[in-house]
Amino acid sequence: MAFTMGACSDDEEDFSADIEKVVGKYNVADKDEDDELENYIVTVTKSGNGVSISNFGDIMNVPVNATIK
Repeated sequence: MAFTMGACSDDEEDFSADIEKVVGKYNVADKDEDDELENYIVTVTKSGNGVSISNFGDIMNVPVNATIK
């Protein structure tokens, strides 16, 4: 389930400090459809005013882009 709240604003906010908090490499362990444990690394890098997430779910060959607000 995803929950998003938004508001309109003319002000440009600087979220660079928040972006820096999530940048890095994350070791992930999850179970696949056969209930077998899989280990992989997800990389989060700064991309403009957001982040780029590589190896999302160990299936994404193209990075997923996200904004932070």
